[in-house]
Amino acid sequence: MKSSIIALTVFGFTLSSLLFITLSLFTLTAGELYAHVRPAISLNDFSYVITIAYFAGMPIGKIIGRTLGLHRHSSVSVFLIIAFIALTIPITYLTSNFYLLIILRTVQGTSTFLMEIFSIEYSKILDFEKRIIPSTISIGGIPTGVALGSFLVRYISVKNLFLLDLAIVFTGTIFSLVMNYIKNENRIEQMTKIKTGHNFKNPLTWFMGLIWMSIAGFNLSLAVILPLYLIRKNPGLIISAMNVFGYSAAIFTFVGGILAYFIYERIKKESAAFLIPVGAYIFTALGFLIIIFSGTLYLLEAILLINFEAMCIGIIYSIPRELFGDLNYANATWEFSFIGSTGHIIVPLLLIPLAYLLGFRYVFIIYAIYPLLVSALFLRIRSYVYN
Repeated sequence: MKSSIIALTVFGFTLSSLLFITLSLFTLTAGELYAHVRPAISLNDFSYVITIAYFAGMPIGKIIGRTLGLHRHSSVSVFLIIAFIALTIPITYLTSNFYLLIILRTVQGTSTFLMEIFSIEYSKILDFEKRIIPSTISIGGIPTGVALGSFLVRYISVKNLFLLDLAIVFTGTIFSLVMNYIKNENRIEQMTKIKTGHNFKNPLTWFMGLIWMSIAGFNLSLAVILPLYLIRKNPGLIISAMNVFGYSAAIFTFVGGILAYFIYERIKKESAAFLIPVGAYIFTALGFLIIIFSGTLYLLEAILLINFEAMCIGIIYSIPRELFGDLNYANATWEFSFIGSTGHIIVPLLLIPLAYLLGFRYVFIIYAIYPLLVSALFLRIRSYVYN
């Protein structure tokens, strides 16, 4: 592997890790921020509104990326957006205006645009078997940052936060420079030849969107729903359950990319990578069934099974070029990501009220059914593309 690709991977992972360590600290310090802002609502309502605002920023980021074509000028785009998000972070902790806080968290939610940038950039320069591990490592910085944020919250002061902010801007600058160097090194031209129009009439766009919703909507929302469930059933398990949830998601993200690489190397077919998601989502469904029938008795083991779906993240973002073709994959990546990211808003808005109205058992039944649907979608995509 070229040294420039290694550098891009290292700085991509570092950038996403630092950014999401910093952004995840907000949720963990919600009580202190609530006391500072003093809104005319309860702490629970404050946390809920701010969480939805953050989630809403994620699909908005996809719309911005697709509309402005950030992949066409990725080096400049990444630098400018990362610098702007970094600017919002200290303001978040200094402002006492509740409405400004909502706006800032929405802006910060757009930060998941990095996933599409990683996917498109690695697809520009590398074939599938060479891109799967660098892409997975860079994207894996996001769950890693979230997991590390829960560990570092007790050690980070406002002063440390400003240092983290500077580190984000510095790393984003280096990452952008490396991207620009690779673009010039490889004389990349195909991004200027992309077809106009959209891919929403292509069923593959919707299949991939529904698949991504399993992570962007359901898995992410579980980080909110699981503590609410444990508050009622077994509050003493909250810390250990969330630690297992956070760290296993990060670890399984990397494992999925590595397994996909080795399966590809052994079988020598891109379609072999589809075998991992089909199996992983079945294990995810099994994890929810354990909670449905055993409650919190085997909760930590169930969470490990549930997070098998994280093994699919790197694969989902490594296959768009094979699915949509050289001229369509960049736009299609933004488009299916937008469809999936609407789950950031839809899923918690539907499932949290459902949990309180009918009970968490019904919510976990939905959680168990959806990965089985996604497993079937992967089989459909495999046959659609390779048969």
